[in-house]
Amino acid sequence: MIEVESPCINVCKIENDVCIGCGRTLEEIAHWTSMSNEERRISMVQSKGFTKGSEPIYDSEIINSVNNIVKSIDWNVAHKDYVQAYTTWLEQSTHNKINLSDFKYANFSYGTTTAFAEFISRHHTRTVRFSRDDFLLSKILCTSYNIKYRFIEDGDIAKNDCVIVSLPFTGNGTKLPNLDSILDQCDELDVPVMIDGAYFGIGKDVSYELDRECIKEFTTSHSKNFALQNLRIGIRYSKDFIDDALNVPVSMADCYNKLGAYIAVELMKQYSSDYIIDKYWKRYLSICEDNNLTPTNTITLARGDNLDADIREMFTRGNYVRLCVSKPLTI
Repeated sequence: MIEVESPCINVCKIENDVCIGCGRTLEEIAHWTSMSNEERRISMVQSKGFTKGSEPIYDSEIINSVNNIVKSIDWNVAHKDYVQAYTTWLEQSTHNKINLSDFKYANFSYGTTTAFAEFISRHHTRTVRFSRDDFLLSKILCTSYNIKYRFIEDGDIAKNDCVIVSLPFTGNGTKLPNLDSILDQCDELDVPVMIDGAYFGIGKDVSYELDRECIKEFTTSHSKNFALQNLRIGIRYSKDFIDDALNVPVSMADCYNKLGAYIAVELMKQYSSDYIIDKYWKRYLSICEDNNLTPTNTITLARGDNLDADIREMFTRGNYVRLCVSKPLTI
């Protein structure tokens, strides 16, 4: 077996217990000679910044813009202006196809989380269907609210179901297998569907067929594309009027997260929905090629099906071997 060589490039400077030259921790450097090849390979993968979760891209230009924006906050941003700015930002994408003309109503959402919560609670008499490889929030909320759920993989859609699915799909960074067939079933049975577009802005070549009759709601946020997850800035679109916790505070008291809305409006003026893809896509493809990874439609996620077995095990999430490459993109 070929021995895994040291990744040292003679740039030996330690910051926060990590060498900025090779990416190893002090402990890994000290024990390198006694490590097995398997341990060395795992160390090499970890040193490149790949993670198992799904993290946003911390773009330095966007971070600096946020710092400048908060110096001159306008607390009087109108909700309709926020909705219009967000809609324009989405529909002007050249990397994805989306048309929101069928969605006559929109409300500020605290990330996508409150949109999930309202959809699930509103359909509490139905069985909530979602993929076992999708965003865990659906399962958490159903369990918390004591609402029945069933994984999409466990059978055909039934008339008393409701469906939540992410696009691009969280599980593999592309599309849920058989999504078109699932939506056909929902159209036929009049089953309501919410599309989770949380990866909009970091996704590429995605077509959102929101004109389907079954798709009643679409939600997205600036958590992944602008790394504003701590500010909880999102939006929910709906084809029908919904009298719920997202709508009532706005319609009755003009009450919503105006700080977050102002920051979002200003950022959307400066950075188009194509910004992240335009800036990082070539580097993303290079990282995938250099590390034997398969690109997806989501710039922060790559498939690791071709990696060695021990590395695949590290990054297996449900039915997929998925690596988050956000950190390497900005190094």
